[in-house]
Amino acid sequence: MTTPTVDKPTVHFDLSEIYFTFSKKYKYYGIARTVVEIGYELHKLNRGVKFVIFSPAHTAFFEVQPKFGADASNGLLEISFPEGVNPVRLRRRFANVNPFRSALMPLARAIVWGLNRRKWARIPQDKLRRVDMTGQILITVGRYKVAADYLTMLGAKVKDFKFYPLLHDMIPLYFSSEDYDEILPMNFIMDNDTIIRASKGVIANSEFTARDLQRFSDEGTLPTLPEVITVPLVHEFRPSNEPVIKEAPKEPYALCVGTQPGRKNLETVFTAWSQMLKQGRTPPKLVLAGAKLKVTTDCLETDFADIIPYVIFIENPNQNELMEHYKQALALIIPSRIEGWGLPLGEALWFGTPGIGAKIDALQEVGGDLALYFDPLDVGTLVGHVVRLQDDPEFTQTLRARIAAAHPQLRRWSDVAEEIFDGVS
Repeated sequence: MTTPTVDKPTVHFDLSEIYFTFSKKYKYYGIARTVVEIGYELHKLNRGVKFVIFSPAHTAFFEVQPKFGADASNGLLEISFPEGVNPVRLRRRFANVNPFRSALMPLARAIVWGLNRRKWARIPQDKLRRVDMTGQILITVGRYKVAADYLTMLGAKVKDFKFYPLLHDMIPLYFSSEDYDEILPMNFIMDNDTIIRASKGVIANSEFTARDLQRFSDEGTLPTLPEVITVPLVHEFRPSNEPVIKEAPKEPYALCVGTQPGRKNLETVFTAWSQMLKQGRTPPKLVLAGAKLKVTTDCLETDFADIIPYVIFIENPNQNELMEHYKQALALIIPSRIEGWGLPLGEALWFGTPGIGAKIDALQEVGGDLALYFDPLDVGTLVGHVVRLQDDPEFTQTLRARIAAAHPQLRRWSDVAEEIFDGVS
């Protein structure tokens, strides 16, 4: 008797993050970049991965045909839709009860459904194919709230396919309502609860995140976990085809990327620069790359006016501009009190640039013995690291040589894609 063959499920990669944030502003930043990088590498694996988006106007997934490599404007992956077709997102569930909102929600959903239908009609229909996800595998590495919304809309249908989300961090659970609006951790917990309960397995972006997930599950904040697949993120920084207009300073400088006061702990760096001035030293320039936030400029002007002449803002640099800033920096400083992984530290090491990181689990996982560390509130140790890199060329040269020698062992996006594919298939 012949044993019937069973078709192996197809791996589908979720591009809903790109679809929901499709605009010139968000094409390659933040989590969208993670989606693009991993999606591109899954395509290169040539293992039959299909790419899908979720349409809230149809409560269904559709296969799309992205552009890849040289055909994509970012050189990696691009959904070739017209501008402005990204759907209006309307949260499906809320952690708190609001009778007024509940009364208005049916009307709001009807309006949003109509808007999304009209936007959908602008997409060339030959680029779309409705997908029956029954028995298939779905990977998502986008934002929790996007996945939680479509899982809620799908209801019992989520049991029909094998769902594998990448969970980036549990950071909101570390802070009280004094740090965040109270509703954020409540919605964050609810979204993660929805995601975890629907998952065949969850992917953690670091050993630290895997431990964090287990901790919050054990204490009852999160539900019982399915299999946890740990796939650490990367050190690799991939250049783009963008022109370099915002050039790096010619004088020595330390670099902070996406850092701000609060959890990102930029005020400790400001304090270190102020302390160097009080000691009679001339500190290097301090380059802040990323969004120029009012909270940052207010912090400088109110408490650290003495260091303003040494601070340079590089607003929203493109990939190649940021690459040049990494390469030419005296050091990258990442002072965060908590991270899920810490891409800037890894990216600095990728270019052989010394990294100075807060002594927290996630950053030590990224930097290993190649980076320098300080307690997030220990200004003196941070000053010591900066001064030594500035004043001791032999030490700096030796450290850079050690980082360069370790380059072949640093993690690449292809490592991440392959480990995710192998973990779910």
